[in-house]
Parts: sequence; C-alpha cells; structure tokens
Amino acid sequence: MVTGDQKGTVGVWRTHRGMTPVCQYQKDGAITNIVFCSLMMNQDQGENVNSLFFFGGNSGSVCLADDGKNCSEVCKVPGQVKSILFYEKENSVIIITSHLLLVQFKLNLSEKLVPDRKVKLAVAGNPDFLNTIWAGQSLMATVSGENMIRMFNIETDENYVLTLAESAFQGLLFQDKIVTVSYNSRKRILTGGTKNGYIVMWKCKQMSAESPSSSEGWEARAPMRAKGPNISQIEWGGNQ
Repeated sequence: MVTGDQKGTVGVWRTHRGMTPVCQYQKDGAITNIVFCSLMMNQDQGENVNSLFFFGGNSGSVCLADDGKNCSEVCKVPGQVKSILFYEKENSVIIITSHLLLVQFKLNLSEKLVPDRKVKLAVAGNPDFLNTIWAGQSLMATVSGENMIRMFNIETDENYVLTLAESAFQGLLFQDKIVTVSYNSRKRILTGGTKNGYIVMWKCKQMSAESPSSSEGWEARAPMRAKGPNISQIEWGGNQ
C-alpha cells in the first residue's frame, strides 16, 4: 500500500499482519495522485517490473518509485498534476495538469524521458473539479464541473461528449454540473455525480471490447437522487 499526504510525504507499507512501514519519500507540495503500473522493461521478452508506482501533486512533479527506496522524477509539468494514468498498451504515462495540458511520456528507464505527445484540452468549467479516468480501451473520460463528460480516445484522437441533456434524464439536469466521474469496467457503466446531488449513468452498448467512438455507443439511464447535494466522489465496489 502507498499513501501520500498534504505535506508531500509518500509512504510505502506492507499490510500483511498489520501495517509495517517499508520506505518513505519526501517531496514538495501536496501529493494528490498515486497510480500503480506494470512497467514493461523488455518488450521482446515480456519482462515486467512489479511494485512500481507513479505519484504527483501540487508541485507539478511526477515521480516513478518502488518499494526498494528507488525514486526518480519522470517529469515536471506546469501547474498542478490533476490526474495520472498508466497506459499499459503503449507502456506510457499520461498526465493531466491544472493548465488543461495532456502530456504523454513513453517509458524507458535506460533513456531520458521526453514528451511523446502534448495536447491542449478543450475543457471549460472549473479546474478544481478537473478529473480524468479510463472509461474503456484507450478511452478517457474527463469532468470539470461542466454539464457534460468529455470523452477522448488517446489512440484514435476521436472525441465526443456525453451531456446532461439526455432524454433519459427527464429534463431534471439542464442547470446541473458534473463534478466527479467513475467507471465500472466489469459492467461497462460510466457514472457521474452532480453538484445538485444526482447520480447519472451511461451504459456502453458495444458488444465488442472496443470503446465507443461516439455518444451513440452509450445509453443513458434514469438519474438517481442522493440524500445531499454536491456529490464529491463516486466509487464502484470490486464485486459490482
């Protein structure tokens, strides 16, 4: 297990028979993102390196570390790190910043890393709500306090939106904003939480494993109202 805090401390723990500290890293600024990866070191032989993880936060620094006291800065991006995604298909890391910049690095620990791609995201809304997740093969879903979820396929460069104007939402959400997003890969359901306390869902209609290339590939479900306003987080359980 790995933890990060507001003071920039990253802790690595073993959880077998209680919590045992393994090692610790100290960086500037709050740590807001941690993601594990299975980094392919030798693609010809298919050799993986386990126990590797990326972390980043308010300082804009993104580091690659392990549980053996090895930690190195992968890159430094302008602004804050809002999301870190490991893209296993291309052995790369994707970083979304508070300046609405998408930066992709292909990983090779034997060479200096240079950006493979830089894209300015066409996103409005509030950067405080900016969050990007995987929503299928090569498909990213981004929310930022708009009335939509923006979908972007990193492989094909296709993009489209899923909006709160869906007929399934019965006109209840025209003035609402989506502030959090989650994806159930097992059921292939994309879920958003809104400022006014609604939970909205889209079910993937694709029969194949490929991700939808347009909004027509998703079917909106009737919204549900939570007890309170402003849903700040949504997570699916592992068995759901």
